Amino acid sequence: MFHLGYGDGDEPHALLTTQQWQDIVQGKITKQGKAGSHAQARSASLEELLRPAFSACSMDDLTGFPVLPDAVPLLDVNRTKELLWELAEMNFRYEFLALDVRASGLNQPDECQTCFMSPRLIGMDFNESQRGFAALETDECLPYLLCMAGFMRDWSVPCERPKEIDNAKGRTQWSADSIHGFESAITKYYTESFYELFGHAAVVPMRLDSFHTFSSVV
Repeated sequence: MFHLGYGDGDEPHALLTTQQWQDIVQGKITKQGKAGSHAQARSASLEELLRPAFSACSMDDLTGFPVLPDAVPLLDVNRTKELLWELAEMNFRYEFLALDVRASGLNQPDECQTCFMSPRLIGMDFNESQRGFAALETDECLPYLLCMAGFMRDWSVPCERPKEIDNAKGRTQWSADSIHGFESAITKYYTESFYELFGHAAVVPMRLDSFHTFSSVV
């Protein structure tokens, strides 16, 4: 599940607390509880945090949560795979932003989002499952790799940065083999950096082709 967070102004977002996650799971996402109580203040802050995300999904009514199992519609296999791809892609995008904050010491989410096929963090178009980092054509994938490499050059992490990332700056001539090598170097540095700073494996981009078959981009 992608990481929700909150913050003020230019401050990096902080992860939700265990209690806040429990409230979300229990459906306590609208202002409720005894007036002036901690529970009411907590639920009000969650509503303020979550409402923009729900609105982006055209969900303005936040009542009726949690949804009972019997009320959840059955999904076919293809639709289930689409939802899993979207969850994986959201994870990847949020994790990349979080990693850049911790590795560079900068809070630049808008700039980081230029590395994606679209700047959205949720509600991505399903066509993006075959574009950007997931593109089969190396020429289409290269601009996004170069964008990510630009941010990586500002990272300060325990693992060594591959020379391919530094050498890519200003380079204009690329062969298919050199792009594949560049992609491998970025993947290695990204996954190692994420593990060093967060202590668990990173989510990487996935491709879902027209036959709804999953494949890892890396």
